[in-house]
Amino acid sequence: MKKSNMVKKRMGLWRRLLGQSFTRALSARRLMRRFHPPMINFPADLSAVTSLLIVMPDDPIDALHRIPLCVALRTRFKDAAVTVLTTAAVGPYLKGLQELVRIEEYDGAGRYIGSKLIWPKASWLFAQHFSMTLLLERNPDDALLVWCGATAAPIRAGFAGSGQYPFLNMQFQGSQEHADAVNSNNFIASLFTTVIRSNFQWMVSPQTIDETRSFLHEYKIPAMLPLVGIDLDYCAGRYGTSWLEALVKRCKELPEVTLYAYSGSEPDEAAMIKLQKLAVPLIVNLPVPLLAGLLHQSALVISGKSICGELALLLHKEVICLVTAAEAADFTAAAPSCSLVMIKQKPDSATIAVIAEKATAILSQLPKVAEHKRAH
Repeated sequence: MKKSNMVKKRMGLWRRLLGQSFTRALSARRLMRRFHPPMINFPADLSAVTSLLIVMPDDPIDALHRIPLCVALRTRFKDAAVTVLTTAAVGPYLKGLQELVRIEEYDGAGRYIGSKLIWPKASWLFAQHFSMTLLLERNPDDALLVWCGATAAPIRAGFAGSGQYPFLNMQFQGSQEHADAVNSNNFIASLFTTVIRSNFQWMVSPQTIDETRSFLHEYKIPAMLPLVGIDLDYCAGRYGTSWLEALVKRCKELPEVTLYAYSGSEPDEAAMIKLQKLAVPLIVNLPVPLLAGLLHQSALVISGKSICGELALLLHKEVICLVTAAEAADFTAAAPSCSLVMIKQKPDSATIAVIAEKATAILSQLPKVAEHKRAH
């Protein structure tokens, strides 16, 4: 067993023996001794913010949800240096921000109390002299809280219940209506006297568009037909390959379109066989910039609460989102190009009919095939 795994197991054993509150208290004591993080002074002086640290969520989908908030804060604190702290796994999904902020990545696997990464990173954060730290992870672990406290920023804010002093000194006390990502973004932005730009759009570089066209040509996908993408990970992973097969068969009946399926990893054999029989191109495991390029070139994407769905919405693409009632709030007003299909339990043939109806309506608004170009 690798040494790092041994350390993690030992730390996990100590947490179970001593309790999280005890280990957090030890971390707080060490934090206070080394970095002396201040308590909040009211009223908080936002005009004194000259450097801002935004700590992103660990989940890529949650991180994509927070990009419009990051842009709003960048605009609000236009003269401040803004740094986004994120794991190496999430970092590629934030490349749309790289011209606006500095992105600082770290190895997420090494972020745990007892890791050799924690306190050196804490010292580095302290040396940056941030004047405000904003924690956007709702359920941070002790290590992430230590890093926030180590910034010793006069304002260290996070969600209610995510951490106390000395880690944080301010919490967002939003109501239940602010629980979903869209409304919580708006609420947080309002606390810092700014607003979310409804027209924010992830940009794809001309070079990426050219690279996307090249690999579409390799897949022998016609250049003049609108692309319709099916999120294989979401549709098959959540609803099964049999339902996916029925959805693909119905989507192939849509007039004058090219259908493709995308998977972020190698799909199971059953799904691959079904797609091969239906002669639907399967595109697998693209780097994030090329995935953005593929979605940018698509006229319509069928997805849900997934990386594909979120990224397509940030690109202002038409997306048919299959969601439960609990998930719908994260998409309502998220983008005008989002068409919701509510799933009560499991989708069926009636659900496919609704998807086909919405797809037909969306595609009917496109230019005629002869005039259609993907670079729009």
